[in-house]
Amino acid sequence: MKFLHTSDWHLGKVLFDHSLIEDQRHFLNQIIDELEKAESENSAYDALIVAGDIYDKAIPAPEAVPLFSEFLREVHEKFPGLEMFFSSGNHDSPTRLSFASGLLHSQNIHIVTEGKECDRGVVVGDAVVYQIPFLLQGSLLDEEGKVLRHQDELIEEACRRILKAHEQYSCKSIPSIVSAHVFASNSDLSGSERNFVGTAEQVDAKKFKAFDYVALGHIHGKQKTCSENVCYSGSPLSYNFGEGSDKVMLSVTVTKDGVEKREIPFVPLHKVTRIEGKYEDFLGSRYDEHKDDYLELICTDNIVHEAPLETLRNKFPNILSFRVARTESSGQNMAVAERKKALDNIASGDYGKIFDLFITDVYRNHPGEEMTEVYEDEKKLFTKTAKEVEAEE
Repeated sequence: MKFLHTSDWHLGKVLFDHSLIEDQRHFLNQIIDELEKAESENSAYDALIVAGDIYDKAIPAPEAVPLFSEFLREVHEKFPGLEMFFSSGNHDSPTRLSFASGLLHSQNIHIVTEGKECDRGVVVGDAVVYQIPFLLQGSLLDEEGKVLRHQDELIEEACRRILKAHEQYSCKSIPSIVSAHVFASNSDLSGSERNFVGTAEQVDAKKFKAFDYVALGHIHGKQKTCSENVCYSGSPLSYNFGEGSDKVMLSVTVTKDGVEKREIPFVPLHKVTRIEGKYEDFLGSRYDEHKDDYLELICTDNIVHEAPLETLRNKFPNILSFRVARTESSGQNMAVAERKKALDNIASGDYGKIFDLFITDVYRNHPGEEMTEVYEDEKKLFTKTAKEVEAEE
């Protein structure tokens, strides 16, 4: 059996208030291109497995639903024999994602959103595919009817059910393939899932070793866990500036003799890039190669620039974030208690020292000699304004 493994599409994702819908349409087209290429080379895929987080939110963005619908329609029309597997992740609404799943099942589109369906295997070629959606507390009961609440015990029960269901194929040595949306042990987190992965307790990846291949979803970086055959494909796009850009879908062939994997790179419509440097370098030619990227620029200058985003957008039309670098070791960004103590030690009405304290906290230190005159003028203006406000009160 030959299939494509991908996950964590997060359709409808917004990055710094910018919709990524066209970027997502771009990677969906690349999946279709790979399916077409394989068919033209007489090496067609038997299945597409997407291991959760189809949408970015429980209530998907309005443009995300038709994008997914159009993808299903086009793929089914072009490859009517292709089996497609989709399971719900922690970002998906099981109820919404499972709409018309019974009808779609008859069209080779298999959507699993409930834990109790995990042992519903689908025979594809010479293998059987099972799906484990993101399991919530109480999704499954153990053999004695006890409600299971923790991820580790939920996954253990799901694996037990799948292995029991697969016993009917044991005499034929038919491979078992499992899709699961889970936080497996020994996984490296990237920036875009750190905000929510804490809701999914870590699961011992060794629980999956009885299966021939496990297509994991939930972690956005491609990686193996306890073995070469228990893998994350990662997300097709970088959804955070701190995330790596090496994005792939996995082409997997499973036979009775073993598993072969091949990485197929996704080429993004726009790279997601973080650059740290001086403001004057941003305006020069140094970073011209990134002019079309989604950018976060971190300025290392101590000077406050007027309307930096508007100025930089003339060169970088897709800049999404601009901020000033802050170095913890330099003493700025002091704790609230430290700020309060420093303010308490300033004589009442000494607004000049308050201004000095603020600048030191935010911009690390005072400006250089070339900015001293401007600094002193701004300090006087701050003091004058503060006194006028105080007098009005």
